Amino acid sequence: MISQSRIRHQPVGVTLVEILLVVILVAGMIIGGVTIMTQFQKWFMKGGDTGNVLQDVGISLAYLRHDLLNVVGDESANQAAKEWEYGIAVSSECLSLRTFLTPEGTVAGVDYVYHPAPAGGTLQRIQANSSEKILIHQRITSLSWKLASESISIPGSTEPHRRVWIVLRITVGGQGRLDTRAGEVTLETTFFPKRLNAQLNWKD
Repeated sequence: MISQSRIRHQPVGVTLVEILLVVILVAGMIIGGVTIMTQFQKWFMKGGDTGNVLQDVGISLAYLRHDLLNVVGDESANQAAKEWEYGIAVSSECLSLRTFLTPEGTVAGVDYVYHPAPAGGTLQRIQANSSEKILIHQRITSLSWKLASESISIPGSTEPHRRVWIVLRITVGGQGRLDTRAGEVTLETTFFPKRLNAQLNWKD
């Protein structure tokens, strides 16, 4: 029979291999957590960037809609032939309007100028060649506006009914913060200049 007093307990220790395994495990958890947090931040910022771009587009469309609703023609201009488009001038990078700016009836020119660039185009509103406002900054992939018109013959009338409208197509997106890229969104909408259309069909 072996006496309990003679039983010796070996001291329990931690080997170098076990320490290394723990260090590697902890380091892996830290790296994994940092990676997850970084990716989450990028996804979050990407969603925020897309929302900011869409907000800028909404503000730009509100400006443009207001200005187009109040476009008026120059009564001294020659309205013969195709010159009835005198209230609106369109080029590939500029939309020029002659519009009411105040309730008192102040009329002045407003230009929407598109500055294309490889990194993202910019849309600017210039009022009466003095007040300038950047509406969308370096987030436009493509932008086009087109002036369309039609004349409708009305039975019993010698003058056709005329109307004009602007078709706008814009694609926005582009590079955001933390090397993220906001998702591209394409919008197409039509604006009818109410005052100008009424003026085109005004009969003394």
